[in-house]
Amino acid sequence: MNRLRRPSGGDCPEFDLTYVRTGPRTSSPPLVVIPGGPGLASVVPYIGFRRRAARLGHDVIMIEHRGVGRSRTDIHSRDLPPSAMWISEVVDDIAAVLDHESVETALFVGSSYGSYLAATFGARHSGRVAGMLLDSALQSAEDGDLERHAVRSLFWEADTALAADVRQLYRDGVDERILLDVVRAAYELGGAELTAPLVRARVGGRGTLAWRLMEAYATRGESLMSVPGVYEFELAGVIGFRELGYGGRPDGLPLDPALTYAPLRGASPISSPSPRICTALRRNSTGPWCYSAGAEIYAHRPRSPSGSQRLPPMQLSCASPTGTARWSRTRKRFSWPRPRWRPEATTSFPAERMT
Repeated sequence: MNRLRRPSGGDCPEFDLTYVRTGPRTSSPPLVVIPGGPGLASVVPYIGFRRRAARLGHDVIMIEHRGVGRSRTDIHSRDLPPSAMWISEVVDDIAAVLDHESVETALFVGSSYGSYLAATFGARHSGRVAGMLLDSALQSAEDGDLERHAVRSLFWEADTALAADVRQLYRDGVDERILLDVVRAAYELGGAELTAPLVRARVGGRGTLAWRLMEAYATRGESLMSVPGVYEFELAGVIGFRELGYGGRPDGLPLDPALTYAPLRGASPISSPSPRICTALRRNSTGPWCYSAGAEIYAHRPRSPSGSQRLPPMQLSCASPTGTARWSRTRKRFSWPRPRWRPEATTSFPAERMT
């Protein structure tokens, strides 16, 4: 574990930024992994991932987000102020770590909020990106409208048994925010194979324990504002409300994603527009990159005559660091395939092979 002193500036005091670098140093660019959030830590939750990556020969860098975990306080052990929480400052932290480690170029993997940080880094420091994989890519505060459409199309308007059961739970009075959070999280983890039986059991008055476990995992109540060292939303979360639309106003219709962070909004400032970062990345990037948003998966290779291309959904599995979660009905648990992700795979995204 390493610490890098970040200088004071503006309304941000001096603080020590914590990061870890594991695995063998090779001639290939290291892999920078950026979790979601804001608020998800990088050091403690990913110990197992880094161990597996090291055994596979991968050089991995993970940076504890300012205001979170081991980067939470200034040099006088006081919490960093909300005024220190800006996306531009977080991206500068990433650049500072790479400078400190003498890393010229790196491969980036970002998930959800982490995808926005990775893409912003790529737009601002295009020459330092060897390749990029953006999972559940977040482009801007405007994505709230896109998410509403996607969630309702899948879980409310569709002519499926799953959507019918979701509508029934809504009519039965299940808390709308919890219903959305549980169903969306289950679908992200295991698709309809996991979500449909979970919802069907809840409609039938069964599966209470499984539902509660998923609820504890998925919902964003005040109890989750701080799980020390793992998920610390209360400081870093201001970025989501101020710059990324987490404080969006509900539109009054069922299954509104704006309800997810409503309990945590408090006195956080209302969102201001953020740039559509994938557009800037596409314009400025020099390395190949791939991003997913729901079921849509795209690959982009700079200077390719065909530009960005949509991929078949299963094609991303060969480049995924974790694979796809599967729910075992007999063993009653999630399982993930053995990671087969290789940095070299990310650097070879020829557009003609991505059709």
